[in-house]
Amino acid sequence: MFSESNFILIEFIFSQIFFPTSFDGLLFLTEVEQRAQMEAIENQLENCRTELLTLRGRYSVLAEQHERLQEGSDRLIPLSVHTAAVNECKR
Repeated sequence: MFSESNFILIEFIFSQIFFPTSFDGLLFLTEVEQRAQMEAIENQLENCRTELLTLRGRYSVLAEQHERLQEGSDRLIPLSVHTAAVNECKR
């Protein structure tokens, strides 16, 4: 469902949370760097949400079409039966 770049972003976030670049165990980022990272993460999150909604919409359409085809297939006869009936009529 998610693209490879989304997984890379998630790995990056976890690596920063659990294995931060640190000095004596403290993470040192300037406020500007923190804002930039946060904006990048928020943008990526919004992209993921959009992609998820798109995929959910596509799935629902496909599910409806599949159900409609299944209902329609109950009214159809197999091709072999149809061919046999046509051949019988030709005789």
